[in-house]
Amino acid sequence: MGMLKYILLGCFALQGLINVLLFGFPPVMFSVVIPNSIYKEIYWLVPFLIVFYLLLAVASLYYLGASGYAGNPPVPKRGRLLGFLYFSLGAVGSAWVLPEFSTPREGVIRLAFVLWLLSSVCGIVALWRLKESVTGLVAAVVMVLVLVSAFLSFVTAGWLAEDYGVHLRASEGIPENATVIVAHPQNVSPPNGF
Repeated sequence: MGMLKYILLGCFALQGLINVLLFGFPPVMFSVVIPNSIYKEIYWLVPFLIVFYLLLAVASLYYLGASGYAGNPPVPKRGRLLGFLYFSLGAVGSAWVLPEFSTPREGVIRLAFVLWLLSSVCGIVALWRLKESVTGLVAAVVMVLVLVSAFLSFVTAGWLAEDYGVHLRASEGIPENATVIVAHPQNVSPPNGF
């Protein structure tokens, strides 16, 4: 059972690391999972949805063990519930998005989604089998990593949402040249024609 703690923390840490290395990974997932008809209406809300998603991981880590440093006893049951929600959303989202990235030039993003899916499934299994709290210091360090990744995701998603909104208002339809992460990127010629 002692090894499960570290496997679980490793799943959280791997996802935080992927997110930091890719400068905000969840905006890719959210831009594909949310249908275009809805995305046009709620594009401004996506950065906040992403932060909420990543704060589920932070809250889970807090209740699983890091709360001991704040003078509160860990609440593993609450931490497990929040962790299940976080990893379940991650597993469903990455499994949903994976078929969209199938060309060889999308290899890195596909690998990231495969790792996200595997670490989510592994995290669910570890949470299911884990009955005690995790190491508080390690959980606190992983919390910081996930918080940094949440900040990067928020900034990236905010920039994408702002750009999308500008193009949406300018064209009164679905933007063709907005900086939007789409399942299959399309090459658009520059305005000067070169």
